[in-house]
Amino acid sequence: MSDDVKQGIKISEADAAKLDPADQGEVSKDAPDQGDVTGQAMYWYPVSCPWCGYIQNCLVSGTHRRYYNCMNCGRPFNFHG
Repeated sequence: MSDDVKQGIKISEADAAKLDPADQGEVSKDAPDQGDVTGQAMYWYPVSCPWCGYIQNCLVSGTHRRYYNCMNCGRPFNFHG
């Protein structure tokens, strides 16, 4: 795994049952062009799913989301950006 890829952190099934869909973050296979984000706290990070290892890009913004669902296996995780 590349040094710039963040490692996701598993969310247990018990905790996953309590997640609010409004807190789900955005994921993308390819990070969109960020353009000029000066002054905007919005970044795409490549993150490896802790369940299956799939690498996807997770959006972190000023309204930081609490969790993401893997695009490959669908299981929830979070990470420290």
